[in-house]
Amino acid sequence: MANLANTPTLDANSDPFIGMFDACVDGSTGQPLTVQPTQTLLDYENAFFDNVDLYNYCIVGNTIQHSRSTAILQGCVWNRTTRATAYDADGNSPLPPILANTWIAGVMANLGQIGWTDGAGVIPMYSNLYQQGIQILRIGAGTNLNLPLASQNVVAG
Repeated sequence: MANLANTPTLDANSDPFIGMFDACVDGSTGQPLTVQPTQTLLDYENAFFDNVDLYNYCIVGNTIQHSRSTAILQGCVWNRTTRATAYDADGNSPLPPILANTWIAGVMANLGQIGWTDGAGVIPMYSNLYQQGIQILRIGAGTNLNLPLASQNVVAG
């Protein structure tokens, strides 16, 4: 993508990105770009740096700014239809499709441990969903689940 382009919501296969982008590489060479503040990238536009190859980028909001002619953002994508087809094609898959949401919730709940910043405050929600999925596995679906009241149909009377 070009400098100052909008960040993509879908990858090259039209699968939606989930979470944050985890890397940015030069579109021509594949060499990694390093995160820098916006002001640093603006400073690099000075003619003084014309003979220097810089490999830097910054994402502000939904816009990427970088020092190369093109850049490629990399990240985690998820498409339920694509994944379900892959699972169906592999009879030995250890993850039944019904557990896909539990597995994703577990991954999202643990992103904070690997440095993902939770600006939207969603890690507790994903942790809750993951724990509920594990609880269903442990006790089975035939018993009362410990679901939050907001998700239950409670009727007075």
